[in-house]
Amino acid sequence: MFPLNQHRTTYIQVDYKLRILIVTSAYVIQFLLLTLIHARRIQGDFTSPNFITSLSFGIFGGYLLLRNFYTLLQDHAAPYLHAGAVYATTYFIGALATTGWTLGFLMIGYANADAERQRMLDEVQHLARTDALTGLWNRLAMDEILTDAFSRVKRSGKGLALLVLDLDGFKGVNDTHGHHTGDAVLVETAQRIQNVVRQTDSVARLGGDEFVVILEGIDSADHAGRVAGLIVERIAAPYTVEDLSVSIGTSIGVAFYGQDGETGDELLKAADGALYAMKEKGKGGYVFAKQRSLSTNEK
Repeated sequence: MFPLNQHRTTYIQVDYKLRILIVTSAYVIQFLLLTLIHARRIQGDFTSPNFITSLSFGIFGGYLLLRNFYTLLQDHAAPYLHAGAVYATTYFIGALATTGWTLGFLMIGYANADAERQRMLDEVQHLARTDALTGLWNRLAMDEILTDAFSRVKRSGKGLALLVLDLDGFKGVNDTHGHHTGDAVLVETAQRIQNVVRQTDSVARLGGDEFVVILEGIDSADHAGRVAGLIVERIAAPYTVEDLSVSIGTSIGVAFYGQDGETGDELLKAADGALYAMKEKGKGGYVFAKQRSLSTNEK
C-alpha cells in the first residue's frame, strides 16, 4: 500500500491485480462541490452549459456516494474501482461536461440567433410602416391603426376624429431654399404635431406635406377643435433651419367617425373635402367636414 497522506481518507492502493482502490469520501465531496458550484451559476437558465455540467457531476457524485455506502454495508471494506473503470469514468465525466458546454453553447447560439431574427423581422416591419424622413407612421400603418381604433371606439362608445393637414407655403420653401431646408421643416413639423397630441393619439405622414392625426377616445367635437387650433398655432410659429428663418402655415380638415363616415377611406375623403374648403376660404385654420362653409379658426 502506498498512502498519499496518512491523515487523510483519500489514498490510492495498488495491489498485484493492478486494481486502484479509492476511498471515496473526499472524492464524493469533490464532485458534489463541483455540482454545487455549477448549479449556482444556472440562475434559472436551464439552457446554460452549467446545468448539464452540474447534472453530470451530481449524477456521478451520487453514484459514488451510494456505492461507498453499499460497499461499507457489505464487508466494511474500502470501495474500489478497476483501473480501467476509473479511466473510463473519468473520460465519461469529461465527455459529459464537454457535451454539456457544447450543447449549452449551441442552445444559447440558437436562442440568440432566433432573437436576432425576430429583432430584424420587427425592424423590417417597423420600417415598412413608418415614414423614412419624419419617423411618423405612413399610409399603410394609418389604415391598420384606424381599423383597430374603430373596434375600440365601438366598444367604448367614445368618439374618434380624423384630422388631415396640408402645409401652406411649403412649396415656396422648397423652391427658394432647396429640399434640404424643406426636409428639415417637415421633420420639425412632425415634432410640433406630436408635441400637441396625446400619447394615445396617432400621427402619420401621407406624403409630401400632408399629415394625418387620429384622435381616439374624444368626448366632443370641441376636443378635436382645440387640438386642430393648437396645431395651426404651433405650425405658424417661425422655423429656424441653420441660419434661415422660415414661416409656413397649415390648413386642417376634420372628420368624425360615424358622423362623416365609418371607414378609413370615407373619413379621409370627408376630411380632405373640409381641408380644401379651408384652403379656398383663405388657409391658416380648420374646418369640420359637416360645416365646410364655416371656418372655426380662420385667420
